[in-house]
Amino acid sequence: MSRMKYETKKILKWFIIINIANAMIAAIIGQIQTEYLIKKINKNTNKNNQ
Repeated sequence: MSRMKYETKKILKWFIIINIANAMIAAIIGQIQTEYLIKKINKNTNKNNQ
C-alpha cells in the first residue's frame, strides 16, 4: 500500500513539473510569435504610409 502511495506521489510530482515546463514553453513561444507579428505589422504599416 505504501509503495503504491509513493509511486503515485512520484508520478504526481513529475506531472506537475512537466505541466509547469509546458506552460513556460508555451509562454515563450507566445511571446516570440507576438513580437514577430508586431514587427510584421509595423513593416506593413510603414510600407502603406510611404
